[in-house]
Amino acid sequence: MKRVFYPSSALKAMTLLFLMTASTSILSTVASAEDEKAADNQELEKQVQAAFDLELASLKNRIEKAEIDLKRVRSEFELRSKNREKIVASRIKDLLSGNPTQEIKHDTASVAKLNAKGWQAWREQRFSDAIDAFEIAVKYEPKNAAVLNGLGWSYISIGEYEDALKYLKIAREIEPNHGGILNGIGQAATALKRYDEAEEVLLATVNGEIKLQGEDVFAKGEANAAWFSLIQLYMTSGKPEKAMEWTERFLKHNPKNPIMLQMKERIEATKGK
Repeated sequence: MKRVFYPSSALKAMTLLFLMTASTSILSTVASAEDEKAADNQELEKQVQAAFDLELASLKNRIEKAEIDLKRVRSEFELRSKNREKIVASRIKDLLSGNPTQEIKHDTASVAKLNAKGWQAWREQRFSDAIDAFEIAVKYEPKNAAVLNGLGWSYISIGEYEDALKYLKIAREIEPNHGGILNGIGQAATALKRYDEAEEVLLATVNGEIKLQGEDVFAKGEANAAWFSLIQLYMTSGKPEKAMEWTERFLKHNPKNPIMLQMKERIEATKGK
């Protein structure tokens, strides 16, 4: 007769413990795999979301550029419509003189004439005509700072700030301390939201003039546009405290300046929000 061995209770307990441990290990492995899969899915979702956000940002930039272009075109249309009679009269004068801008020959006198013609058109807000004159002049004399300055400011006036910076920076290399050129660079950089660059240029310009002329004389003078541009920069870049500091410094010497008083009101309104 065969003898049958029955496991002892200790062996049964050990077997049960082994099975439980193995089951737990399997379940842990499955859970770990599921966690890794979930983490991978989350990472994939983040990447897809980031890519989509980039697409939206690109579309937003295109919309903003289109709106700027539309604003520039509308502004030029309105200005040219407003100055229609002056523009027509100027062109008739050119035709009758037998010496239209495009036919001016190159010499120092002709470049000076083109420069004067460009600035006259700019003052009359005929910015396309100004650009035409300055561009011809700069082809003849590419290192003429006055012409480059005029071309830069004409591009600022139609909202083409990158082109403006290109010509103004060339002009700065020729005349590094020219207040009008530096102010133009500051304004164009501000419009492009390059606030650090704008602050560096405008602050150096204003402080340089203060050192040269004295704060009182500079504030009361006619060539102090860079001071206004500096304050506008601080307002645009969200620094109302600095804007107010420079506004009050100006008004200390020129307390009745209407433009500066208006800027002060705008700063106070901004700080009150």
